[in-house]
Amino acid sequence: MAKEDILIEPKLKKACGIDIHKDQLTACIMGDSLPKEFKETDTFTASLKY
Repeated sequence: MAKEDILIEPKLKKACGIDIHKDQLTACIMGDSLPKEFKETDTFTASLKY
């Protein structure tokens, strides 16, 4: 299955999101005065940074 970009009309000036799966965690933050930033990590304890 190919990834698709989904365009959503902005309603907020800043927002964040998190996608949690068994083996991977993905977080995103974006906003008017912020650069769009994505972070991904494995969900194993040794992979997580404090």
